[in-house]
Parts: sequence; structure tokens; C-alpha cells
Amino acid sequence: MVNIKDAVANVSGFKTHDLCFSTKHMYTAWAGIGMYVLRELGANLEDAGNSFGRTMASCHVAVYKVRKRIKDGDDDVFDTVEEIKEQVLSMR
Repeated sequence: MVNIKDAVANVSGFKTHDLCFSTKHMYTAWAGIGMYVLRELGANLEDAGNSFGRTMASCHVAVYKVRKRIKDGDDDVFDTVEEIKEQVLSMR
């Protein structure tokens, strides 16, 4: 699960520590995308949330928001998710 944090940090330009421990919106949005990618790769809500220092409920809300943005046609979020997925899968 370390790979996902590294991939999100690479794409976002933020430090892994900030993504996992900060509650500022600019970090939580990126953590949400990371949790969404983890769910897409088969992780459960608890594991995805724990990977970014969040609760299962926070993970559920973040995944819902990312899924909704993609469904609503937000190409930037879709492209970001795909870029992170690609990095995670190449690190395996």
C-alpha cells in the first residue's frame, strides 16, 4: 500500500506525510483520489482509509465524491485517477 501514497505524492507534488496526516482541503482531496484508486484496485474501505490516515467513513465519503465527479464528466479527475493507477501498477 506504500506504492499508492508514493504515486499520489508524485502526481500531486505534495509530501506523503501531508497527504496522510493533514486535514487541509488541498491534501484531503488528493487523499480522496488515492483512496478511490485503492478501492478500484480491490482494497476495502477500512484498508483504503487507513492507508491515508482516515476512517472508514471518511474513505466512503471521499470515494463517493470522486466517483460522482468522474460520473459528472470531470476529465481532470478521471485523468488524474488514471495517471495514479498507471504509476501504482508500474511500481508492482
